[in-house]
Amino acid sequence: MSARTFPLRLRPGQDLRAALERLARTRGVRAGIVLSAVGSLEAPCIRFAGAQNPSALPGCFEIVSLTGTVCRDGVHLHAALAGAQGQVVGGGRPAEFNRTQADGECDRKEMSGRRETRR
Repeated sequence: MSARTFPLRLRPGQDLRAALERLARTRGVRAGIVLSAVGSLEAPCIRFAGAQNPSALPGCFEIVSLTGTVCRDGVHLHAALAGAQGQVVGGGRPAEFNRTQADGECDRKEMSGRRETRR
């Protein structure tokens, strides 16, 4: 199985989730994974385990970990975020992702020979 890697550089104010979805559509990605991500988010929203609705977190949070799948039909992301006092929170990413606070970078890889769909 061969794979293509796509680096993604974000500027302050860009929406990470929307950028990943746009990349998948424009490059025709059928089945991709997030390899790594660094950067920070301003007032992120995250859906905690078992919660029906996302929670808005005040302040700036560093991306400690971002994992998920990416395909032309959408993305499924989970993140661990660290706040200014070192507290770490994690959970699923709602449809409205978050705006970057500073420059951010995300690498993702497409796995050829696989196909994924999001409903």
